[in-house]
Amino acid sequence: MYKESALRKLCPKCETINSYKAHFCHKCGENLDKYPESKTKVTVLDHGGWVF
Repeated sequence: MYKESALRKLCPKCETINSYKAHFCHKCGENLDKYPESKTKVTVLDHGGWVF
C-alpha cells in the first residue's frame, strides 16, 4: 500500500510531474482531468525503493 504523498500526476503533454491532487499542469497548463487516471497516475519512490 502506498502513501498518498508518494502518488503524483504526470502530464502526458509535457511529461512534468505534478502533485496528485493537481487539476492542471503547473508547467504547460494542460487540463489533467481530461485524461484517464491510468495515463497520469505515477508512484514516486526513492532509490532504495522506500516510499517517501
